[in-house]
Amino acid sequence: AHIALIIRHGADWFRAIGTATDPGSSLITISGAIDRPGVYEIAHGTALDALLQVAGGTERLRAVLVGGYFGSWLAASEIDGARLSSEHLSQYGAALGAGVIVALGDRGCAVAECSRIADYFADESSGQCGPCVNGLGAIADTVQRLATGTADGAARQRLERWTTELPGRGACAHPDGAARFIASALRVFSDEFHDHARRGRCERCGHAPVLPVPMLVPHE
Repeated sequence: AHIALIIRHGADWFRAIGTATDPGSSLITISGAIDRPGVYEIAHGTALDALLQVAGGTERLRAVLVGGYFGSWLAASEIDGARLSSEHLSQYGAALGAGVIVALGDRGCAVAECSRIADYFADESSGQCGPCVNGLGAIADTVQRLATGTADGAARQRLERWTTELPGRGACAHPDGAARFIASALRVFSDEFHDHARRGRCERCGHAPVLPVPMLVPHE
């Protein structure tokens, strides 16, 4: 769609919005703890908090996932300064990626959400290479044990090490994106992971999931 319009109107027209390195616009899908979920067209460089205000919502936000499930979490304290372009998001280790943004409100449990997505990542492995099959399986199991308070004292350290060792070792980028998601969760939700490791499930764990996943089909 962009190419056709650039041919019709010219490069200068396209560069009239956006940033010097990310000109033009992008379609962003936003969901979660907001009143008006949907697809929004934004100019690259748009402030994240401005988009969230347009989407509405009265629930206090604890974090925002930027870039979809292979993206990165941004803490509530980082929302005001974040702009939706590659050069601005890189300082948070994030990128627009698939153009998906999910707002996590105060009612959802970040650890429970991340545990479900980690299980989904492991289940989605094509089974081609060991780093993906074994690595994502180990990560999902460890996140689940941390979430339920059944992990040993070194589990958190192992998880942090695995998320740095796994990227680049698979036959595709699936384990890279999964490791990025979990690594950013450990950074943003550090206190929540610590509390779950000590006390197990919290009162938010029973809340309806914010991050959707397709129905998992049991392996025969």
